[in-house]
Amino acid sequence: MQSLKQYSGLFTVITLSFILLCSKSFGQNEFKLSDYQNPDYTYHALDLGFGLQSDNIINQTVDRQSVKQSSNQGAASFNASPTYHVAKNNVHYQGSTMLSMNLSGAWSRFTSENDQGINSRTKNRSGSYGVNLGYYSTNRYYNSKNQFIELIPMVHAGFNYFGQKFDNKPVTYPERDWNRSRSGQFDLAMALMLGKGRIEAVQDARLAVYILEDLHKSGDLSKQADGDDILALAYKITSVKNKRYFDARLRKIAEINAIDSLIASRGLKNTSGASYYTLLNDNWDHANGPLRSAGQRFSFGLVPQFSGSYYTDTYHYYDTVSGIPLNQHYSNENKYQTGAWGLDLKATYQCEKPVSLSWQHSGMASLAYGLYHSSNQIHIYEKNVLITEQENIDNTPNAYGIISHRLGYYPNSRTSLSLNASLAYSRYWGDSQYNQNAKIKNGRQYVDGVLQFNCRYYVSPQLRFSIDYLADYRYIRQVEYGSQGSNDIINSSNNFLSQLIASLTYSIF
Repeated sequence: MQSLKQYSGLFTVITLSFILLCSKSFGQNEFKLSDYQNPDYTYHALDLGFGLQSDNIINQTVDRQSVKQSSNQGAASFNASPTYHVAKNNVHYQGSTMLSMNLSGAWSRFTSENDQGINSRTKNRSGSYGVNLGYYSTNRYYNSKNQFIELIPMVHAGFNYFGQKFDNKPVTYPERDWNRSRSGQFDLAMALMLGKGRIEAVQDARLAVYILEDLHKSGDLSKQADGDDILALAYKITSVKNKRYFDARLRKIAEINAIDSLIASRGLKNTSGASYYTLLNDNWDHANGPLRSAGQRFSFGLVPQFSGSYYTDTYHYYDTVSGIPLNQHYSNENKYQTGAWGLDLKATYQCEKPVSLSWQHSGMASLAYGLYHSSNQIHIYEKNVLITEQENIDNTPNAYGIISHRLGYYPNSRTSLSLNASLAYSRYWGDSQYNQNAKIKNGRQYVDGVLQFNCRYYVSPQLRFSIDYLADYRYIRQVEYGSQGSNDIINSSNNFLSQLIASLTYSIF
C-alpha cells in the first residue's frame, strides 16, 4: 500500500529510537531519578459540588391604542455532583479509583398575552432532569517477582428526561398538547490483563533536586546534600502531597512546614533567612512538574465490553373529528435503540527512561485484535400506528497497532521542550445488513502519522519564547465489496494537517 511505503521511513526511525530507548546503554552521571521508589501512601477525597440558579423576567407594555401586551418567563436549575477519588501505592498494589455522579434538573415557564381583538395567550412549561453515574478504576496487584494482574473496570450509566406542556388560546387544530423525550445509556468494560514490570512517578525526586540545588546556591544549606538526602526529601514530598486537606492555604502551610522540618532533621539547614523560605515556596509552586516516570511494563489480556442505549421522542396532539368539535387525541413517537458488544485481545509495552535530570525518553507500543457486533433499531409511529421499522446489524472484526516515542528536555523549572512522533495503523473488515436484505461486505483502513513539537524556553528574565508545532497525516481507504458481477466501491483519501503557533516576549525596560 502506497501510504505505508510513504511512512516506512518514519516507522523505522521510531522503531530504532524505541529500541535504543529501552536498551541499557543510557546512563546517568548524576543523581538517578530511576533510583526513586514511591513510599506507601493512600489518598482519599470525597467532594460534593452543588449549584443553583433562578431567573425571572416580567414585561408589560401598553401602546397608544391601549392594547396591552404582557409576558412572564422564569427558569430555575440545579446541579449536584458528588465525586470520590482514591489513589494507593505500595509494594503489592498500584492503582486509583474515580467514582462520580451528576444529578441535574431544570424548569422553565413562559406566558405571553395580548388583548388586541380577541384575547390570545401563549403558554408553555417545561422540565428536565438527568442522572449520570461513572466509575473507573485501575488496579495492578503485584507479587514478589514484579509480576502483576491488572483489572480495569469502567462503568457509565445515564438517564435523561425532558417534557414540555402547551396551553394556547385560541386553539389551532391540530394542536400540540405536550411532548417529551427520554434517553438512557449504559456502557461496561473490564480489562483483564497479566503482565510484568513497574513504572514509578519520579517527578517528586526531581523537585527535591530543584529545592536542594537552589538552597545550596543561595547559601541556605550548611553542607552539600547527597543522594540519601535527595531520596529522603523526595519521600517526604510524596507523603505530604498525598495527605487530605480541606483548605488550600492550610495545605500550603502544612507542606512547607513538613519540608522545612525534613531539611532541618538531615542537618542541612543553615541560618535561615528570607531567601530560604521564598525559594522553598517558589519551587513548591513552580517546579512541581512536568510528570516524570521511570521503569517499564508489559501487559496482555482481554477487554470485553458491552453497551446499550435508547432514545424516545413522543408528541401528543388533539384534533377535531371531521369538523365536529369533538377532540381526538393521538401521539407520534420515534424510538431508537442500540446494542453492542466487543472483545479485544490486547498487548501493550511501555518504557519510561529518565536519561538524566534534564532528559526523558518515553516509548509505547501496542497491538490489538478485536471483535465487534452492533445492532441499531428504529421504530416510527404516527397516530399510534407503526409506519416504519428498521434494523441495521454490523459485524466488524478489527486490528490495531501503534508505536510512539517522546523525547523531553527539562533543563530547569522554567524551560521545557518535547518532541513526540507516533505511527498508528488500524483495519476493519466485516459485513453490514439492513433489515432483511443481503449482507454487504466492507472494509476500512487507516494510517495515522503524527509529529508534535512543544517548546517553552526561558532564555533570560527579559527574553522568553514558545513554539507549538503539529503535523498530522491520515490516509483512509474504504471498500464496499460487490456481489456477483458488480464492482467493488473503493474510496480513499489523504489528509494532512499542519499547525504552527509561536510567540516571543522581550522586555526592553
